[in-house]
Amino acid sequence: MPLTTVTLQHAAHLAALLVASQLLAPAAWAGQLSGTARLPQPLALPAAAVMEVVLIDVAIADAPARVLDRTRIQPLNQGPLGQSPLGRLPASWRGELPNAGGSTLWQVDLAADGSYQLRQTWLNRPAPNTFDDIGRWRLEPSSQRLVLRGGREAPVFLQPLEGGAVLRKLDLEGKPIRSEHNDRLTRLAAAEPISPRLFLAGLFRLLPQGPAMQLCVTGQRLPVALEGDYKRLLQAYRNVVAAGGQGHPLLVSLEGLISQHPATQPGQGSRRTLVVEAFRRAQPGQGCPPLQMASTPVATTPVAASPM
Repeated sequence: MPLTTVTLQHAAHLAALLVASQLLAPAAWAGQLSGTARLPQPLALPAAAVMEVVLIDVAIADAPARVLDRTRIQPLNQGPLGQSPLGRLPASWRGELPNAGGSTLWQVDLAADGSYQLRQTWLNRPAPNTFDDIGRWRLEPSSQRLVLRGGREAPVFLQPLEGGAVLRKLDLEGKPIRSEHNDRLTRLAAAEPISPRLFLAGLFRLLPQGPAMQLCVTGQRLPVALEGDYKRLLQAYRNVVAAGGQGHPLLVSLEGLISQHPATQPGQGSRRTLVVEAFRRAQPGQGCPPLQMASTPVATTPVAASPM
């Protein structure tokens, strides 16, 4: 095991252990914890660096410690641990940038799991004038440029400034734009994620907790709402199962909306959910292509604590 991996895991385990001992000792507690694992001095992380955070209950004296939850971030190559130039995530940035015929309103949402959402609204065009995109983000180790790669042909380059308060739009080659016009997106006071509507491909299957689809472009697995064009998607899946495809995910293409929906299980609140607006086709025996870019989440990642 690489030395860097061991060091990061030790730091994260210690942080989680301290939080658990302080919060869980007085009484049972359930919810979310967030924190930052830090090293005594900045460390340039290699591409294969891993951080594992384990939440441990040590409230009962003379009893074995009990693991409540764990999360693993791999890779973690965004720079010194706990000092991301993006600041805390999730977060949203918004700004009006010039285009050839006027201006475009941009919004970028970044999540700590390495996924992003992008919305561009052309203010000088009649509706439909909005383009949504999702994908994976990363920070380049040397330049600290933010690179978004999703459904569009070319990546989007942005430069984090002022500790993540601002994202500066770069040109198609990742260089500063020489112009007197605005080139900056400003961080919102709180994350306000969009509900993207776009063409999607992913692996669909029925799970014990309900239907779900793993998106090819991000690797995320989202629950699928039982509405819209879901019945056609379900029928295509059943046809494949009937032909001998039992137990295997089915690659499908569809037009969908990703938005907050009530969870199917009582007491779980709302979740980011995929609504199938138009089912297009199924491709039995096929899989998603490899992700073009590994995730680069920040060190400050929520850890869910299981109810006791």
